[in-house]
Amino acid sequence: MAITILFVTFINPSVGIFGLLSVLGSNIMAYVLGFDKKQVEKGIYGFNALLLGLALGYLYAFSLAFLLLFVISIFAVFFMTAALQASMGKINLPFLSLPFLFCYWMIALASPQLGALSFKLLPNPSEGLILFEFPDFWKVFFNTLSATFFTKSVWGGLMIAIALFLASRIAFSLALLAYLSAYGAYQIFGVSVSALTENLVGSNFIFFGIAIGCFYLIPNVYSYITVVAFTPFLMLLLVGLNQALSVFNLNGFTLAFTLLTMLVLYALHHRWIPRFLFLVQIQYYSAETTIYKYLSAVKRLKFAQHSQFALPFFGPWEVSQGYSGKLTHLGDWSNALDFVISDEQHKTYQLNGLRMNDYYCYNKPVLAPADGLVLQIINHVNDNEVGEMDTKQNWGNTIILKHSEGLYSQLSHLKRDSFKVNEGAWVSKGTVLASCGASGRSPEPHIHFQLQQSPLMGSKTLPYPIAYFMSQDKSGLQFNYFEVPKEDAIIFNVETQTSLKQAFDWQPGKKLVWFNQKYPTQLTSFEVFTDAFNRTYLFCATTGSYAYFINDGTRFFFTDFEGDKNGFLFQLYLSCFSVLLANYPTIKMKDNIPQIHFQVPVLHWIQDVLAPFYVFNKVMFEGENCMEETASVQSNYLIKSKIVTHFMGLKVESRNYTAFIGRKGFEKLEFKYKGIKEEWLCVN
Repeated sequence: MAITILFVTFINPSVGIFGLLSVLGSNIMAYVLGFDKKQVEKGIYGFNALLLGLALGYLYAFSLAFLLLFVISIFAVFFMTAALQASMGKINLPFLSLPFLFCYWMIALASPQLGALSFKLLPNPSEGLILFEFPDFWKVFFNTLSATFFTKSVWGGLMIAIALFLASRIAFSLALLAYLSAYGAYQIFGVSVSALTENLVGSNFIFFGIAIGCFYLIPNVYSYITVVAFTPFLMLLLVGLNQALSVFNLNGFTLAFTLLTMLVLYALHHRWIPRFLFLVQIQYYSAETTIYKYLSAVKRLKFAQHSQFALPFFGPWEVSQGYSGKLTHLGDWSNALDFVISDEQHKTYQLNGLRMNDYYCYNKPVLAPADGLVLQIINHVNDNEVGEMDTKQNWGNTIILKHSEGLYSQLSHLKRDSFKVNEGAWVSKGTVLASCGASGRSPEPHIHFQLQQSPLMGSKTLPYPIAYFMSQDKSGLQFNYFEVPKEDAIIFNVETQTSLKQAFDWQPGKKLVWFNQKYPTQLTSFEVFTDAFNRTYLFCATTGSYAYFINDGTRFFFTDFEGDKNGFLFQLYLSCFSVLLANYPTIKMKDNIPQIHFQVPVLHWIQDVLAPFYVFNKVMFEGENCMEETASVQSNYLIKSKIVTHFMGLKVESRNYTAFIGRKGFEKLEFKYKGIKEEWLCVN
């Protein structure tokens, strides 16, 4: 794409030369003056300089005065870019083409007084060898694409269109959609469509389509609709601004696109709840990468901001009353859970059940469901006799914990004088708080558990999931992830294993050193870092690759990968994409891997075009843990996993992995795919 643009600008040599010199000059200044090198590499300081250099090379004849003006202009546009980047960044808005516009207007207003400057006599564009005549729509479209870089050429525009399609199918579709909308709007309002090829007029629509459709917003059906809906307004804004600026003999160029884009983004930044249109949080500079990683993250990180609540007890208990229960969980108190211990016959007691001690859950420990502050303790209500209830002191003995602002938990019907903590104490998840009793409205021992937004006892309940728990039913053992336990289910907390937790305890500064058994002298090492977004990742200096991950103490999972997909870090990323840090051999961890990592050549273009609307390609991960002793490696656990790629329902590729986990952590990783089998040993 970049090479094509460079080539097209040189169709007019002076345009290409001064465009190239402006970019080099601006970037050299940024390096010399100590600006962020990563920002320079991304083109932040170069693209406005490029537009200005192209415009000056297109409009003015070469002379000593022009050369001096050119140098001064590049200095001016660079410092204006740096200043606007700093100021606009404070309000989360891009500066877009404002530096180019301000500098160009300054030159245009001053040029009548600069007698040594002269304008070029601009010839009619020559298309060279004409193989066939393009239809009017495509001729205007291609001319507009090339005119964006101050070179009006149908063939140059065709080259840019092809390069844009190869670079991004989504961006190309939006550029075409935006231009089609503009073409129709101009005809409806009776404006000549030939105006779209003059002074970057048509570029406003193409830039706006790409910016709002897939660059600053996640590409989806609503971003496409937004582009079409704003096209008539963008046309009116464009015509109006050009009319106003013509009084000063100035061109609006990309002013309309810049203002409207900033307006839309500013409005979206100030929403209370994001809906339909979603701002891009991490910029990958690729619409396809953005949409595929977003679709994966929106499922896998759906509960990333939720507090992780555990079940408030040891061992398996039964949900005797769930949400919207028929007995007491009604109205404002419908989002609550009651827990008891039952046997195989679903009885909650032994013997005849006439005494409290006959009940399995009576006097059992009640645990803190999450870290929090002990806000209130009620400890004066006696346990009821079996079958009786104290409706005057409905909640019985109760403890209320504050977990964060607006998030509190209440555990009720506890045993009198069984509290192990005091008001004002800070408790961690799993701390024993008290014992299960039958105080208040409790005809038999049980734990009442609810979450609420108010610190007051008996407040309106808040629906909220339990982070991780296991459930047992007729179909077998199930792993539950951020779900609300169902009534009558037998549930218990996930019991993590020390070996697995230590193996994935990758703290910043930790290094993992590996070698391939075929080439034992060649070492590959990864180091753990955190970035500006507070994401933890493994970094491979050899390949320049990054593998981002989360370890929440119960589950380890990778969230993103950037870099060399032929390197070993990518294989580690795939093999441990989602790992439960516990030993449940019958549980299989299933997950979706972003399909951007597994593109089927050429065929993936179909998916790219449709990705904002529907994804039919799937890359599935499936992993399981098992204990096993091997002759070569004294491992505690094997993590067996496989990756299967489906294209339109057909299996395309399969990869198999086995990770060996010992008492000291990772020991070995084996993988097979496409006839390749490798074994890597971890030496630390």
